[in-house]
Amino acid sequence: MPISPFVRQLRARVGSDLLLLPSTSVIPRDAKGQILLVRLSDSGNWATIGGAVEPDETPEEGAIREAQEEAGVTVLLGPVLGVVGGPDYRVRYPNGDETAYVVTVFDATVGAGTPQPDDDETTEVGWFPLDDLPLDRMGSLTRALLRDIGLARQSLPPKRPLLVLVTGLPGTGKSTIAETAGALLAAPVLSHDWAMSGLQPYPILQEALRSMAPYGHGEVGWSLLASLALSQLRRRSPVVLDGVARAPQVEALRSMADTEGARFVLVTTECSDVAIHRSRVEGRERGIPNWSELEWEQVESSRARWDPDLRSDLRLDAAQPLAENLAYLRAGMALWIRDAE
Repeated sequence: MPISPFVRQLRARVGSDLLLLPSTSVIPRDAKGQILLVRLSDSGNWATIGGAVEPDETPEEGAIREAQEEAGVTVLLGPVLGVVGGPDYRVRYPNGDETAYVVTVFDATVGAGTPQPDDDETTEVGWFPLDDLPLDRMGSLTRALLRDIGLARQSLPPKRPLLVLVTGLPGTGKSTIAETAGALLAAPVLSHDWAMSGLQPYPILQEALRSMAPYGHGEVGWSLLASLALSQLRRRSPVVLDGVARAPQVEALRSMADTEGARFVLVTTECSDVAIHRSRVEGRERGIPNWSELEWEQVESSRARWDPDLRSDLRLDAAQPLAENLAYLRAGMALWIRDAE
């Protein structure tokens, strides 16, 4: 973190003793899961946006102010990703001043403005994917912060791989959530419908599926996905699964993750507003080859039989704004990655 004018003024009053300073950091993200970083003029390092909380200012106000000052954007804050501190958050500046920061870290999206440096504290801005962060061009505090909120996977890979299952009825946003989770983990996303679409050109296989009791489409699809997921876990790699899974499939995947020493995460999606749900189903065009989307009447029938009590780690409602749901997902992902380390 650069030395802000407020910190300079405070230093002039208290001298050169170690200064414990509350501060804030904000992590704006785009639709691809990339995070916005700034390059500091005093060190040339890339860093997260942030700085000291000023008198009579809340951490939220400080985060919004710092984003405007350092990157020229107005941010919409999401959940707190963590409050971090300790030995890794001590900074000794070239003039000998030493500060111990306690940082409140916020998730965020850009609400207005085009990112640009202020040419005072920052000289450059940039969006970075999580699997290509410039860790070798960051200070130790920034690397520690990204590590502690679960984003700097290159420097501290999880000891346990994550198996993330995103399930819910069609039209509740599963695929969008699964793709975002995959981007955050740099993990493959395996879709039940995409897997089964590969069997559509073979009539003999379709006849065999129809002859199974119960109808074999779901069972066979989840058997394929479970095997593919197992191959990833055996490589100690994370994997995300996307599809309509019922309790037996969920528990089978949970058991497989336990056996493989993986962290199992269940994300369920729903839509509390029937009108919104219907419009989403009727407007779906996923472009899956050889695949026919379900009609609303079929999904409506499933709503009555759907059992949402699946011991979810996170439940998301498609009737809520997508940005809000993605913010909750990112906050949860940071905790799950940290839990797997």
